[in-house]
Amino acid sequence: MTERPHKSRFTLRLTDKTATLLDHAAGVQYGSRSDIADKAIRLYLQPDGSDRLSIMERRLDAINKTSRRLADDQLVATETLGLFIQFFMTITPSMPRHDQDAAKAIGLKRYDHFLSELAKRLRSDVSLADLVFEQEEAMTDLLAGLDFGSEPQNRETVPV
Repeated sequence: MTERPHKSRFTLRLTDKTATLLDHAAGVQYGSRSDIADKAIRLYLQPDGSDRLSIMERRLDAINKTSRRLADDQLVATETLGLFIQFFMTITPSMPRHDQDAAKAIGLKRYDHFLSELAKRLRSDVSLADLVFEQEEAMTDLLAGLDFGSEPQNRETVPV
């Protein structure tokens, strides 16, 4: 004789809509309401469920979190750039009229250089963050070799 698995008794309060869905599912072919609730709760609480739908749901949730994080990072970068430009524009004094033509020529040359550097950076695999980290490591190595605790040997050559 096969022994039936022990079942605990719970009292649940469901919304009318959920109760109707449960009654409909039990009436069609999915088994008793108890069996449906048992399977649904088990699939919901069991993180390593082999159900394809739960696996896909977890993957989509992870993609959604990553997408939100990227959107937040992009918003921070955009706002930072906007604030920097606003700050730069407010602290830069106006230029006299007779110097504006020379300044425009220099500005166009700098802008062309900026665009070429940007295009080169976008074509390469090296990002600005990589360059900053490389420069920071080089500066750390350079500063590690200096002794800041000792007095200079020749006081006459030290600028005051």
